[in-house]
Amino acid sequence: MKNKALEILGIFARISASSFGGGYTVLPLMQHELVDQRGWLTDQELTDIYALVQCQPGLIMINCAVLITVPRFGKLAGVFAALGVVLPPLFVVLLISSLLSNFSHLPIVQHALAGIRVSVAALVVNTAWRMIKSGVKDWFSLLLFLIALILLFLDCVNPIFIILGAALAGILLGSRREGQQKNEGGKEA
Repeated sequence: MKNKALEILGIFARISASSFGGGYTVLPLMQHELVDQRGWLTDQELTDIYALVQCQPGLIMINCAVLITVPRFGKLAGVFAALGVVLPPLFVVLLISSLLSNFSHLPIVQHALAGIRVSVAALVVNTAWRMIKSGVKDWFSLLLFLIALILLFLDCVNPIFIILGAALAGILLGSRREGQQKNEGGKEA
């Protein structure tokens, strides 16, 4: 288990060190490392975990790392995954905070930060596109997506209520579909 724990620490430290812009930008990196490279998850499982952590308090990437590793490798793996997520940004923030105050006025630093912001926007759009492709599969999910998008753009409803409303709508539709399938199964017998 020691080797697996160190491997998990290294994987999540590498993902964390490569992500700029917060929890939303990390999904493509996790997808590449954990779905494409290691096969620990499917795209759908990662999307489900990512959706679930949106409803949880705390940092998105730490919650994802723990939810991915604990069921597969145990609690110790979750601790090492969380450490892997936390350590690189901690060191980077300490370094940047000591340097930025002295150099933030330089045009090269301002241009570098502007470039980082643009690349983060591209990562967020890529993540959104992949989540749309894996989540919007029928007319109902398309309708939920459009309603949520409109409500977010109008900024008239707290996002947690949008998530909870979509979850409730999914439960109601799923229960209705199960009831219809049972009724159809009973009629054929």
